[in-house]
Amino acid sequence: MPCLVRVALSAAALVFVTTISNAGPFGLEFGQPISKLKVVQNLGDNSYIVAAPTPNSEFVQYGVYAAPGYGVCRIVGFGKDHDGDASGIEIRQVFEGLKTALTEKYGSSTNVYDFRHSGTIWSGWNDFAMGVKLNEITLAASWDPGNYPGGISNIMLEVGARTSTTTYVTLAYESANMKQCHAGSEEKDKNAL
Repeated sequence: MPCLVRVALSAAALVFVTTISNAGPFGLEFGQPISKLKVVQNLGDNSYIVAAPTPNSEFVQYGVYAAPGYGVCRIVGFGKDHDGDASGIEIRQVFEGLKTALTEKYGSSTNVYDFRHSGTIWSGWNDFAMGVKLNEITLAASWDPGNYPGGISNIMLEVGARTSTTTYVTLAYESANMKQCHAGSEEKDKNAL
Protein backbone atom coordinates (compact mmCIF):
# COMPACT_ATOMS: atom_id res chain seq x y z
CA MET A 1 0.00 0.00 0.00
CA PRO A 2 2.77 2.57 0.79
CA CYS A 3 4.24 1.88 -2.67
CA LEU A 4 0.87 2.71 -4.28
CA VAL A 5 0.72 6.01 -2.35
CA ARG A 6 4.24 6.93 -3.56
CA VAL A 7 3.30 6.16 -7.16
CA ALA A 8 0.15 8.30 -6.86
CA LEU A 9 2.10 11.19 -5.33
CA SER A 10 4.78 10.93 -8.03
CA ALA A 11 2.12 11.02 -10.74
CA ALA A 12 0.46 14.05 -9.12
CA ALA A 13 3.83 15.84 -8.91
CA LEU A 14 4.51 15.10 -12.59
CA VAL A 15 1.13 16.54 -13.61
CA PHE A 16 1.81 19.66 -11.47
CA VAL A 17 5.28 20.21 -12.96
CA THR A 18 3.98 19.65 -16.51
CA THR A 19 1.16 22.16 -15.92
CA ILE A 20 3.61 24.78 -14.60
CA SER A 21 6.02 24.31 -17.51
CA ASN A 22 3.17 24.70 -20.04
CA ALA A 23 1.82 27.87 -18.42
CA GLY A 24 1.99 31.05 -20.47
CA PRO A 25 3.39 34.47 -19.59
CA PHE A 26 3.19 35.18 -15.84
CA GLY A 27 1.43 31.83 -15.42
CA LEU A 28 -1.58 33.02 -17.44
CA GLU A 29 -2.82 31.14 -20.49
CA PHE A 30 -4.42 32.25 -23.72
CA GLY A 31 -7.99 31.04 -24.15
CA GLN A 32 -8.50 30.81 -20.41
CA PRO A 33 -11.95 32.19 -19.45
CA ILE A 34 -11.90 35.19 -17.12
CA SER A 35 -13.98 33.16 -14.64
CA LYS A 36 -10.90 30.97 -14.03
CA LEU A 37 -8.72 33.95 -13.03
CA LYS A 38 -8.56 35.95 -9.83
CA VAL A 39 -9.83 39.34 -10.99
CA VAL A 40 -8.46 42.25 -8.98
CA GLN A 41 -10.32 44.92 -10.95
CA ASN A 42 -12.75 44.94 -13.87
CA LEU A 43 -11.71 47.88 -16.09
CA GLY A 44 -14.64 47.42 -18.49
CA ASP A 45 -14.54 46.61 -22.21
CA ASN A 46 -13.27 43.06 -21.47
CA SER A 47 -10.12 44.41 -19.78
CA TYR A 48 -9.14 43.23 -16.31
CA ILE A 49 -6.37 43.55 -13.76
CA VAL A 50 -5.68 40.03 -12.49
CA ALA A 51 -3.47 38.23 -9.99
CA ALA A 52 -0.63 36.51 -11.86
CA PRO A 53 -0.03 32.89 -10.82
CA THR A 54 3.69 33.33 -11.64
CA PRO A 55 4.64 36.97 -11.03
CA ASN A 56 7.94 38.54 -12.11
CA SER A 57 9.71 40.90 -9.70
CA GLU A 58 9.93 43.70 -12.29
CA PHE A 59 6.15 43.89 -12.69
CA VAL A 60 3.59 45.16 -10.18
CA GLN A 61 0.33 44.62 -12.04
CA TYR A 62 -0.95 42.26 -14.70
CA GLY A 63 -3.72 42.95 -17.16
CA VAL A 64 -5.62 40.79 -19.59
CA TYR A 65 -8.06 41.33 -22.41
CA ALA A 66 -10.55 38.46 -22.33
CA ALA A 67 -13.57 38.34 -24.61
CA PRO A 68 -16.52 35.97 -24.17
CA GLY A 69 -16.07 32.88 -26.30
CA TYR A 70 -12.35 33.54 -26.72
CA GLY A 71 -11.02 33.83 -23.18
CA VAL A 72 -7.70 35.60 -22.60
CA CYS A 73 -6.32 37.07 -25.85
CA ARG A 74 -3.83 39.63 -24.50
CA ILE A 75 -1.58 39.57 -21.42
CA VAL A 76 0.27 42.66 -20.17
CA GLY A 77 2.77 43.11 -17.35
CA PHE A 78 2.96 46.66 -15.97
CA GLY A 79 6.40 47.44 -14.57
CA LYS A 80 7.30 48.97 -11.26
CA ASP A 81 8.37 52.61 -11.07
CA HIS A 82 12.06 53.46 -11.23
CA ASP A 83 12.19 56.81 -9.44
CA GLY A 84 15.09 59.21 -9.90
CA ASP A 85 15.84 57.81 -13.37
CA ALA A 86 15.78 60.99 -15.46
CA SER A 87 18.75 59.79 -17.53
CA GLY A 88 17.16 56.38 -18.21
CA ILE A 89 20.26 54.46 -17.13
CA GLU A 90 18.35 52.21 -14.72
CA ILE A 91 15.43 51.47 -17.04
CA ARG A 92 17.79 50.75 -19.95
CA GLN A 93 19.44 48.06 -17.80
CA VAL A 94 16.03 46.60 -16.94
CA PHE A 95 14.97 46.75 -20.59
CA GLU A 96 18.15 44.99 -21.78
CA GLY A 97 17.82 42.31 -19.07
CA LEU A 98 14.21 41.57 -20.03
CA LYS A 99 15.04 41.64 -23.76
CA THR A 100 17.85 39.14 -23.17
CA ALA A 101 15.54 36.83 -21.19
CA LEU A 102 12.84 37.08 -23.87
CA THR A 103 15.42 36.38 -26.59
CA GLU A 104 16.54 33.24 -24.77
CA LYS A 105 12.94 32.04 -24.62
CA TYR A 106 11.47 33.24 -27.95
CA GLY A 107 14.46 34.05 -30.18
CA SER A 108 15.84 37.43 -31.23
CA SER A 109 13.51 40.38 -31.36
CA THR A 110 12.50 41.35 -34.86
CA ASN A 111 12.63 45.09 -34.28
CA VAL A 112 14.42 47.30 -31.76
CA TYR A 113 13.39 50.95 -31.57
CA ASP A 114 15.89 53.16 -29.75
CA PHE A 115 15.80 56.73 -30.99
CA ARG A 116 15.01 60.36 -30.33
CA HIS A 117 12.37 61.77 -32.65
CA SER A 118 13.36 64.47 -35.10
CA GLY A 119 13.14 67.98 -33.65
CA THR A 120 12.99 66.94 -30.00
CA ILE A 121 14.43 69.36 -27.46
CA TRP A 122 15.01 66.44 -25.05
CA SER A 123 18.54 65.60 -26.12
CA GLY A 124 20.54 66.10 -22.90
CA TRP A 125 21.93 63.19 -20.91
CA ASN A 126 19.33 63.80 -18.18
CA ASP A 127 16.33 64.22 -20.53
CA PHE A 128 15.53 60.58 -21.29
CA ALA A 129 12.48 60.15 -19.01
CA MET A 130 10.91 63.45 -20.06
CA GLY A 131 11.45 62.63 -23.74
CA VAL A 132 9.80 59.23 -23.27
CA LYS A 133 6.91 60.79 -21.33
CA LEU A 134 6.29 63.25 -24.18
CA ASN A 135 6.63 60.52 -26.87
CA GLU A 136 9.76 62.15 -28.28
CA ILE A 137 12.09 59.31 -27.28
CA THR A 138 11.31 55.65 -27.99
CA LEU A 139 12.85 52.51 -26.50
CA ALA A 140 11.04 49.30 -27.43
CA ALA A 141 11.54 45.82 -28.86
CA SER A 142 9.03 43.67 -30.70
CA TRP A 143 8.82 40.10 -31.87
CA ASP A 144 6.81 39.97 -35.10
CA PRO A 145 3.91 37.59 -35.50
CA GLY A 146 5.11 34.06 -35.22
CA ASN A 147 4.39 30.68 -33.78
CA TYR A 148 5.80 31.12 -30.28
CA PRO A 149 5.15 28.65 -27.44
CA GLY A 150 1.90 28.88 -25.51
CA GLY A 151 -0.15 30.30 -28.38
CA ILE A 152 1.75 33.61 -28.37
CA SER A 153 1.75 35.48 -31.67
CA ASN A 154 3.13 38.97 -30.86
CA ILE A 155 5.40 40.26 -28.10
CA MET A 156 6.17 43.92 -27.30
CA LEU A 157 8.55 45.25 -24.64
CA GLU A 158 8.38 49.01 -24.17
CA VAL A 159 9.77 51.69 -21.87
CA GLY A 160 7.44 54.37 -20.51
CA ALA A 161 7.72 57.32 -18.14
CA ARG A 162 5.23 58.75 -15.64
CA THR A 163 7.22 61.90 -14.86
CA SER A 164 10.48 63.54 -15.88
CA THR A 165 12.27 61.25 -13.40
CA THR A 166 10.13 58.08 -13.15
CA THR A 167 10.41 55.28 -15.71
CA TYR A 168 8.86 51.81 -16.09
CA VAL A 169 8.48 48.98 -18.64
CA THR A 170 5.47 47.18 -20.05
CA LEU A 171 5.55 43.74 -21.59
CA ALA A 172 2.60 42.65 -23.75
CA TYR A 173 1.80 39.32 -25.35
CA GLU A 174 -0.99 38.72 -27.87
CA SER A 175 -2.53 35.45 -28.94
CA ALA A 176 -2.77 34.34 -32.56
CA ASN A 177 -6.52 35.03 -32.50
CA MET A 178 -6.33 38.56 -31.05
CA LYS A 179 -8.02 40.14 -34.08
CA GLN A 180 -10.91 37.68 -33.98
CA CYS A 181 -11.15 38.08 -30.21
CA HIS A 182 -11.44 41.86 -30.51
CA ALA A 183 -13.81 41.63 -33.48
CA GLY A 184 -16.01 39.17 -31.57
CA SER A 185 -16.26 41.63 -28.73
CA GLU A 186 -17.19 44.46 -31.11
CA GLU A 187 -19.81 42.25 -32.78
CA LYS A 188 -21.36 41.48 -29.39
CA ASP A 189 -21.60 45.24 -28.71
CA LYS A 190 -23.25 45.86 -32.10
CA ASN A 191 -25.79 43.10 -31.47
CA ALA A 192 -26.67 44.62 -28.12
CA LEU A 193 -28.01 47.77 -29.83
